[in-house]
Amino acid sequence: MPSDLEAAEAKKDIKSLEADEKILKHFGTINPPYAFISGGNRRISVDPLDKRARMQLLRHGEKYYSKMQTVVYALHAYLKPDFFLDIGVNYGECLFTAPEGAATRIIGFEANPNLTAFLDRSLAENPDLDIRIIQSAVSDRPEGSLAFFINKAWSGKSTAVAPSDAEAAHIERIEVPTTTIDHELRELIPDGSVVVAKVDVEGLEPKVLAGAQDLIQRCRTIVFCIEFDSKFLSGSGAAEAFFEELTRSFRVYTIRREGIEVVRDYKTLVEQAGAKRHVHCDLMLYRTRDMDGLNAFESQFCTKAVVRMAHDFWPVLATRRGS
Repeated sequence: MPSDLEAAEAKKDIKSLEADEKILKHFGTINPPYAFISGGNRRISVDPLDKRARMQLLRHGEKYYSKMQTVVYALHAYLKPDFFLDIGVNYGECLFTAPEGAATRIIGFEANPNLTAFLDRSLAENPDLDIRIIQSAVSDRPEGSLAFFINKAWSGKSTAVAPSDAEAAHIERIEVPTTTIDHELRELIPDGSVVVAKVDVEGLEPKVLAGAQDLIQRCRTIVFCIEFDSKFLSGSGAAEAFFEELTRSFRVYTIRREGIEVVRDYKTLVEQAGAKRHVHCDLMLYRTRDMDGLNAFESQFCTKAVVRMAHDFWPVLATRRGS
């Protein structure tokens, strides 16, 4: 009888073979150099040998969209932000998810230098967007450096948090420069701006927000979409304390496939996690001086499942579940 580990590996192998079949069907080749995003409206350059590219981008073909892509696009369409920040770009499926010809200035931050060539090709593929990419880790201190662990098997798991021994075979350790949002953008973003930001940095989210306090105070409206993962928040009660800190500065929402809803306490996140060993979810943090606008936002955003939002924007299949 196979062990639990052997069974898990066998399941991964089956999923990988299924993905290969879908990729070949969609693209006519097993290793396509581009993936489609925004329900097929745009394409970006990817490494087809990267498991993340294969399992999350390529296997869905031309009609691909994700939960976070949909929310980012919806925020572009509804708020028409002056600036969009993508902190933890990876291949750029959120960086490049914007309406055609959007006037928004888009700024991305990516620490992994192995992704630079792919992002350069994606910039050439999407010339209608005003995009600047900064190769740096974003933290709470500028002009420093930190250890960064590149996961060569799954790029999205690259992180500044030391990986487990089980992942060591796939890891390359490098030093990368650090910056902060305030250091990079204080002179660029005027007071009273509307800013939307996506933050997915595998554990550095608290430091990213700590380094953006000046911007948060100066914006008329600012919205962060962040990954919240309690396993990266070490120490007893650290995850709950971070969540409570967020609620003091923002209206906090959970972003789920079922829709976007206000969440007021950490207990609710724990309940939504169910039997999982830690809380891992996407949150939207909304702060504004325009309370009428907030009410209008909630009436627009908190009434639809993600798939319905996507169907409003793109010719996607209504049964496709955003991940």
